[in-house]
Amino acid sequence: GDSEEIVIPFARAAMQGYKRAGIISSLKHFPGHGDVEADSHEDLPIVRKSKAELERFELLPFAELAAEAESIMTAHIKVPALDPDNCTTLSKKSLDFLRDELRFKGVILSDSLAMEGVLKTCASIDDAAIRAIAAGCDILILGGKQLRGHANLELELSDVERIHAALVESVLSGHLSEKRIDEAVQRVLNLKERYFLPKCPVVINHSEHQKLANKIASLALRTMINKPMPSISINQCKVGLFAPELVRENINQTTLVQMGSEMYPLFFGVDPTDEEILSANALAKNSDLLLVCTYSAWKFTSQIALVNTLLKSAKPMIVICLRDPQDALLFPNAHLIVKTFSPTQASIQAAYNKIEELCLIKN
Repeated sequence: GDSEEIVIPFARAAMQGYKRAGIISSLKHFPGHGDVEADSHEDLPIVRKSKAELERFELLPFAELAAEAESIMTAHIKVPALDPDNCTTLSKKSLDFLRDELRFKGVILSDSLAMEGVLKTCASIDDAAIRAIAAGCDILILGGKQLRGHANLELELSDVERIHAALVESVLSGHLSEKRIDEAVQRVLNLKERYFLPKCPVVINHSEHQKLANKIASLALRTMINKPMPSISINQCKVGLFAPELVRENINQTTLVQMGSEMYPLFFGVDPTDEEILSANALAKNSDLLLVCTYSAWKFTSQIALVNTLLKSAKPMIVICLRDPQDALLFPNAHLIVKTFSPTQASIQAAYNKIEELCLIKN
C-alpha cells in the first residue's frame, strides 16, 4: 500500500493470523521495495531518498513491527542513505541498522539469490551466498524458476551442495567467521524452538491437505465475463492451449488437458520469441476455442503480443491469469478471464472447474 497508516495494521493482523495458525511469517522486503522503477528480478533498483525520508515512510512499518516479527526478508535494492556501495542483501551497514537501530532480534532471510538484482553485483551465486551471510543474513533463499520464469535458473541439488561447499571453504579460509555462522544457526534453532516443531516425522500433502488446498484455490478465484461466449461442446471443439513452459507440469496434472475432442498445446517461454508467436498464430487457425494461460504478462511485452495475436483470430478465448491478477486488465476483448492468483496445480484445476460451472464447456 501507499500509506504506512494502512500497511502497519494490515501487516500486524497478517502476522498475528499466521502465528495463531502455527505458521512462521516474514516481513518483506527490508528496507522498503515499493518506490522503485526497476524490477529486482531483472535489475538492481536504487532508492534515492534521505535517511529521514526513509524513516518517515519505508522504514516505519519495519520499525513498528520488528519486535513482533519472527523474520524479515531483505530487498535486492541499493539504498545509498544506508549504504552507498552494496544492495541491502549484501550490506552489513544496512543489516546492522536493522539489528542496532530497529532492534530486530529474529531471523534475517535473503530474497532469492537467483535474481539479477543481487547477481549483477556478484561474481556468481556462490559469491552472493558468501557475501549475504557475511552481511548478516541467517537463511539464504535460492528459488529461481517461478520467480523469473527462466527454467534454467532453477537450482538443482548439485548447485545447493556446491554453494554449501563454498560457504564451508569460506569459513575454513577465514573469510567467514565461525561466530557469524553460529549466530545464524542459533537464531534458526531459536525460531524452531518457539514454534515447537515436532521431532517425529510429519506427514504432509495427504488427502485432507489436498482437499483444503483445493478449497482455498476455489475460493480465491475471480472471474470476468467480458462478452457472451458461444456454447461449446467439449465433445466437438478443438482446443488450442497456450501456456508458459514453467507451468506445463502443473497443467498436465489437471483435467484441463482433457478439454475438447482434440487439444493442441503450445508451451512457450515466459518472454516468447517471435517464432513462438508465429507458431501460436498458426495453431489458433486450427482451433475452435483458445485457452490461454498468462504468467505475469504485464512484465513481458512479447507475452502480451502473443495473446493479442491470438485475439486477432476472432476465436472464442478464455484467459486464465495464473499469477498476477493485473494481467486481466490487458485483454478486455477476451470472452472470459479467470484470475487464480496462483500457478499451482490446485489453482489450475479450480480454474477449469469454474469454466465448467459457467457452462462454457459442456460434456
